[in-house]
Amino acid sequence: MPSLVLPSEIAKARFRSFNLKASGSGAIVRQAKLAEGAGAAAGAGAAALPVPPALFRAASNSRPDVENQRKMHALYNDYIDGITKAITNAFDLWRAQAFFRGIMINGPVAVGGSLEGPSLEPFIVAAAPQSSLAPASPAIAAGIASAWLSTQQSVKVPGLPWYPSFAAFPGPVAPPTPNVPMPFITLAQNPMPIMVASLKESMAGKLKAKVEFSNELFDSIATWFNAAIQAWKGMQMVALVMGMGPVPTFAPPYVPVGPVVGGDNLPTPGHLMT
Repeated sequence: MPSLVLPSEIAKARFRSFNLKASGSGAIVRQAKLAEGAGAAAGAGAAALPVPPALFRAASNSRPDVENQRKMHALYNDYIDGITKAITNAFDLWRAQAFFRGIMINGPVAVGGSLEGPSLEPFIVAAAPQSSLAPASPAIAAGIASAWLSTQQSVKVPGLPWYPSFAAFPGPVAPPTPNVPMPFITLAQNPMPIMVASLKESMAGKLKAKVEFSNELFDSIATWFNAAIQAWKGMQMVALVMGMGPVPTFAPPYVPVGPVVGGDNLPTPGHLMT
């Protein structure tokens, strides 16, 4: 079953792009360059982590600077791994419960409907990592949940040939019949709420506590989530949407077959589990 399969390294690569620098005092400055001769200071023999994989640059090769770099790298590296895993698990729980309701079926064509599913927020919060960065988790959870709900509510079936047998059905009522599986990306939808800038703004607007480098962290998570969702849309098949409906022109023996008119679908979970 497809999920948000893209690795957390995408978020980490984005975080590194901000070129953050850790100093021995714990302060971080953006777009800083190592001062010339800094490595000649006390603490000879200390080796800073290379970037990559490190998420921060060391201010110098002095022991306090190197130790702080390692500490900051471990904190943010573990948090990004943990929060992306929590989001992925939440999305899988959402997929298991998601379903389409109110699709209109006329002949073989399915139109409209709505995509229903639970909020991602409580699932993300429940699995979010516990660390000094934990105050960022409610904002990330609420921001992503709000953005995804907006996209979810925009999803419609844009007149797809999901039920070919309904073009000429030999009976008064077509029984529940699965749709022709098609990728999620074929559905009409508004992608704007989950674009990086919108998603980052959504998370930032939910932040209630001070978190160091929240701007860079939110941007990194938004970059990963957007890329992961775009990949998922192409892999996820919409299947087992059981359509049914009356065949009003069926009148044997003169009219032995007819099209379904005014049909709909069974609103049961499982439409995104193939």
